Parts: sequence; C-alpha cells; structure tokens
Amino acid sequence: MTGAVCVDTSDYPQADGVLTITPVFAAPVDANIQITPATATNAVGTNHTLTITVNTSGGMIAAGGGTATATITSGPGSFVGGNTCTYSGGSASASCTVVITSATAGTTAVSATSNIPVDGDGSLSRTTDGTAGSSGPAQMNWVDANIQIAPATATNPVGTNHTVTITVNTSGGTIAAGGGTATASIASGPGSFVGGNTCTYSGGSASASCTVVITSATAGTTKVSATSSIPLAGDGSLSRTTDGTGGNSGQAQKNWVDANIQIAPATATNEIGTNHTLTITVNASGGTIAAGGGTATASIASGPGSFVGANTCTYTGGSASASCTVVITSATVGTTKVSATSSIPLAGAGSLSRTTDGTGSNSSPAEKTWVDANIQIAPATATNAAGTNHTLTITVNTSGGTIAAGGGTATATISSGPGSFVGGNTCTYPGGGASASCTVVITSATAGTTEIKASTTVSVGGASLTRDTDGSGANSGPATKLWADDVVTTTVRNSAGNDITGQAVPAGTVVHDEATVSKAAGTPASVPDPTGTVDFTLYDNGTCDGNVVATDPGKPLVGGVATSADFTTTTGTFSYRAHFNGQPGVYPAHDGPCEAFEAGKHLTYGGSMEGALKFQPGAWVNGGYHFKLAQKNTSPVTVHVTGVINVPVHCGSAKGPLAAGSPIAIPVSIAPFTIPAGSTSWYLTGDQKNILGWMGSVQAPDLCGGGQTMYNSEGATFDVIVVSGAHTGGINFQWHYRIPAAKGKPDTNCLNASDPNRNRSDVCSASWSSTKDP
Repeated sequence: MTGAVCVDTSDYPQADGVLTITPVFAAPVDANIQITPATATNAVGTNHTLTITVNTSGGMIAAGGGTATATITSGPGSFVGGNTCTYSGGSASASCTVVITSATAGTTAVSATSNIPVDGDGSLSRTTDGTAGSSGPAQMNWVDANIQIAPATATNPVGTNHTVTITVNTSGGTIAAGGGTATASIASGPGSFVGGNTCTYSGGSASASCTVVITSATAGTTKVSATSSIPLAGDGSLSRTTDGTGGNSGQAQKNWVDANIQIAPATATNEIGTNHTLTITVNASGGTIAAGGGTATASIASGPGSFVGANTCTYTGGSASASCTVVITSATVGTTKVSATSSIPLAGAGSLSRTTDGTGSNSSPAEKTWVDANIQIAPATATNAAGTNHTLTITVNTSGGTIAAGGGTATATISSGPGSFVGGNTCTYPGGGASASCTVVITSATAGTTEIKASTTVSVGGASLTRDTDGSGANSGPATKLWADDVVTTTVRNSAGNDITGQAVPAGTVVHDEATVSKAAGTPASVPDPTGTVDFTLYDNGTCDGNVVATDPGKPLVGGVATSADFTTTTGTFSYRAHFNGQPGVYPAHDGPCEAFEAGKHLTYGGSMEGALKFQPGAWVNGGYHFKLAQKNTSPVTVHVTGVINVPVHCGSAKGPLAAGSPIAIPVSIAPFTIPAGSTSWYLTGDQKNILGWMGSVQAPDLCGGGQTMYNSEGATFDVIVVSGAHTGGINFQWHYRIPAAKGKPDTNCLNASDPNRNRSDVCSASWSSTKDP
C-alpha cells in the first residue's frame, strides 16, 4: 500500500490513555481540467466564452476554491477582461470562464491550467494537454466576412439598364447553408432600381454573389451602396456594408452619360441660289465623345433645296462637344426643314442615337426660309415731250418673305441718253409688305432715247438681296424713255408764195405766215411726226412784242405745215409769231422765231447819169443814195430803205440783147436811220463821193459769157421800199451809180475805205439823180 493515512482520533475511545486504532485504508485522489467548447466558430470581433472546468476524483476541491489560467498558445486574439478565473470549492467539480475575442480571422488554440486544491490533500496541477483525463486545448475558429459591389465604376448611356453585382465573402469560414439577402441603395445621384433593390445569394461556400439592376433617365453620377447581414456557418452573422472599411469595397460609382444633337441656326433666311451652312453639334453630358469621333447625317424633312456636297459630316472625339457642317441651297423660294441625326459614340459607354426631334435636350429641325426678290421700273417704254417731267415708278417685290420694317432705298441711274433727275435719283419705299413702290422723276431738255436702270438692296427676313433691272430672273429690263422735241420754222409769204421774211414789200401787199413743225434732231425715229395746231399772231413792230394787229389761232398742221389767214399790209413794220400748241404727252409747245417784214412806199425811177458804159466781168459796180425831210419835223423821224439799184447789161453792143441774168442788182438796203428833229439835211451825206453815200457794191458777173465786154447805155433804175415813221412833208431821195472801170478809172469798190483810189475825186464822185418823193 502506498499513500498516507490520516486518522482523526477524536471519535475513538481511549483506555488508560491508550488509543487503539484499527487501520482503515482510503482510495487515492486525482483531478483533471477541461476547456470547452473544444472547438467553436465565431465571427471576428465578437466575444467567445470559454469554460474551464476542474474535476476531482476520490476527493473534493478544497473549500476555498482555486484559480484557472487560460493561455493563447497559437493564433490570433486576446482575452477580454483577463485570462484568469476563479472557481469555487467544496465539490468534486467546479467551473469558471474566460472571454476571448479576435479582430482577425484565424484559428486560436487556448490552453487552460490550474493548481487544483484538493480537500485535505494539498493540490494537483493540471493543464489541458490531453493527458490524464484533461482535455486538449480549445480551438477557436474566427470567421470574417466582407461585401463587394462591382463594377466599382462604370459609364452607361442614360435610359439603359446597368447590372450591379454584390458579392459577399467569408474568411475562415463559410456562408450558412441557407444563404442570405443583400440590399442595394442609391447613396447619391440620379436613377432607380429595376425590379427591386434586394437580391439573395446562396450559402455553403466562402463566397456568393447576386445582382441588382439600376437605370437613370438623366445624366449624372450615381453612388450605389450594398449591405448584408451575412449568415456564417456555425456561428451567427456579420453585418457588412460597402463603406470601404476592412475588406469591404467602397460604393459603386455609376456615370450616366446623356447626349443631344443640335442643328444651327435654328431659323435663317437666305437668298435663293446661295449656299447656307448648317452646323451640327453633338454634346455629351456626364462624359465625352469617344476618341474616334462620329458621323452626323442631315436630311431635308420638307421643303425645297438640296445639299451642296455630301449630307454627312464627321466630328471629332475626345471632348464633351463636337461639331461639323453641311451646306444646303435652293433655287426656289420656300421653307426647308432640315433634320440631323447621329449615333453618338460615348467614351466607355457605347453610343446614343440622337435626332433633332425637339425631345429631351435635342434641338428641333432647322428651318430655312429661302427668299427671292425682283425690281421693276415702269412704264417700260414711254414717249414724252422734251422739257417735261416724267415719273418712273420703281417697285420691289419679295417672294417667300416681306420687306424689312424699315423699308429700303431704290436708286435710279441713266445708263444712256440725255436727261437728268428732278429732285434726286433715289427714293425710299416702305417695309412690312411683300411689295412696295416709290417714284423718281426724270426730264430732258433735248430729244433722244434715255435708258434708265433701277437697283436696290432689299432686306428680307434678315437677308440682303441686291436686285437690278437687268432683265434677269423676274427683274424687269431698264425703262426706255423717248424724248420728242419739235422745231418750228416760219416764213412770211406774199400771195404768190414768195418768201418776204425780213424784207420790205409795198403797202397793200397781201401776206400770210407759214409755220412748219418738224421733229427736232435727236427725236427717235419711232416717234410719229408732230400733229396739232398753230396759233398765229401779227404784231405792229418788228420784234413780236408790239400791239397785236391780228390773230389766227388753232390752225391745224397739214403735212407738218400750218398757214395763217391772209393780211393786206399797210405802211409800217410788222412781225409774225407762230406758236405750236404741242402734242400732249409727245411734243412740247414751242414758239417759232419772230419773223419781221415791212410794208412801205415803193419808190422806183430811172436815170442815166453815167452815160454809155462798157466793162468787163469782175468790174466793181457801185450804187448809193441819200434822203432828207422836205420840211422840219418836231420829232425825230425814222427812215428804213430796202431795195436795189438795177443796172441792165447788153451783150455785143449797147444795142445788143439783154444778157441772161440782167440786170446787175446792187443791194442798197440800210438799217433804219433816224433823222433828228428839226433837220432838213441830207442823210447819210450830201457829198456825192463820201463813202456814206454809197450803200452797195458788187463785182459784175460774166453775164455774156466767155469774159465778153458788157454794155450799158440806158442807165439804171432805183427800186426801193421806203418805210418811215410819222412825219409831215415829203421825203426827198436822190441816187447814183458808178462803174469806175467803165469810166476809164481804176477798178474801185467805193465802199472800201482802205482803197486809196476811192478818195480820188474822179473815181467815186458820181452825179446824183433827180429828186423824188415816194
């Protein structure tokens, strides 16, 4: 037998002080230590209680109890509140607990040890080493978990669905067999979930995923968060959210990209036949256009016109906005609607097809107004009398639009021919309507054909259109203006039809005026000859401003000639004025020239003061006279003498036949001469050789031919008309003639003061005739 025996003698009788002990042998005392649970799985960060139990065999734990100490022999973790605990005594078994935790996943081995006090028999040191009835160390599995949302970033076109994958992962364990639920939420930005914001994932593995779908109708950045209470196989759950802590992902960031297409200008007005550039712009919102750029296509939705070149254009990528252009034109007026479309490639997000339909941020189609205009000048042709004003109307017409409110200015120019503008060559026309007119006035002092053009730059719907009356398109040609003028010529005639204009005739001669009205030089050939009437007026002086003697109005032109009534002359000076009354709208009224004539006393008588004469062709033949009042007059008296001295010519001899063309007529008319009051002197001189006594000279023509000698023996005849102012008494005349060469003298012109021969007393000193009073 081994072991110690302890005997309590108090209960045994003693005899004579002698204790009699009968030995009784007891079983031995043992002990062990357990730590439980032997294995367990817990979520990281949670507390796990380990129970340490001490057991005795064959005895009891001492009444004071004891202390157990836990130790982490391997793996992560730490004790919460200490690694020792006390257990009570007085029984064969007692327990106490320690608490362990771990912030990280892993397997922790925890051992326990205690010096177990045994009642009455010291203590036994035991440890969880798996020997002698003690358990082995406890094994603690720490399980972690995280949640991920993917993709972390993505770019999608607005209006499309985007799938977000939520993945839960465990570390150090598995998801409970029943799986779990993940919940997604929009933390910020636009969008909504398609079909719910939760999804379920399966269990039984370390990782599981499920998906939710999100979309957005507007551009922007959406942040999506996910959370789940992840059930762990064997020990509870872990709540995880995508907050970027631990192994959790951050929120998913979703870029929603929108795009729009614009065509500009939205409205514009252009002249037909011109090119108009349309700019197509594509814009990305929330992203950029893909690097390769894209193509826009324009189309005519309605109205006239066609594209110049292609109807497509390419735009660049790499930015949020890009543009390209197409060119359109139209040969006719109207409104053209042009639409643009493009499949806009977006960086990282596919493409969006956009058209200019006015939806969303897209523009509407461009509206292009094509306008035309023309200018007219009227009347196209017209005939007017020279010197009159003619009004030309300039009209501006628009097609497809109206003239700008401020109106415009038209300018007329004379491109050829005579004339000028009256009051300026421009005029202003009002705006606001499709047609407007204004007028200019033109005149010409001379006959001819004038071509007038008109031009303007008219504003229609903001487009400036320059138009000219060049006959192109709907424009009129220039206006053609025919200016007609007339010439009035008059002749005073006697009853025989002879022209006596500017002459003197015997009183009693019957005369009339004859007016011829013809086209003036320059009058266009297409203008008919003048027609109409002539008014005749006869005056009592030679300048058509005296007293009216007779009138004869309204005499019609017949073949361009009008004739006044006959007038029987009395002594005096007269003048006719013929006035053409014009032809309305064609020929202007004109006065003819003032045609003067005189009627007076006819004085004719002969004389042979020079005797028989013979002379050669070319010899100077001179003639003259003088006159005086027979008695004094208290007032001056004007005398006007017109006429000739006639010298007959014979051929072969003085008795030969008169030469053809005989006589030689010496003109001896003078300007009216006024005899002073109270004078009875001879005028212009009393000296027969004085130059003032010679009024005319001619060189003898070759009347007999061949240079033959010409003969005169009968003398000459003084044949004049004498017109004089009122006077008393008679007027005495004497006359003379001289052919110096026929008298054997030098051949002399007695009116040539520079010829020294004329001053010789025997050259121009011819005898006066007898005296006569008409």
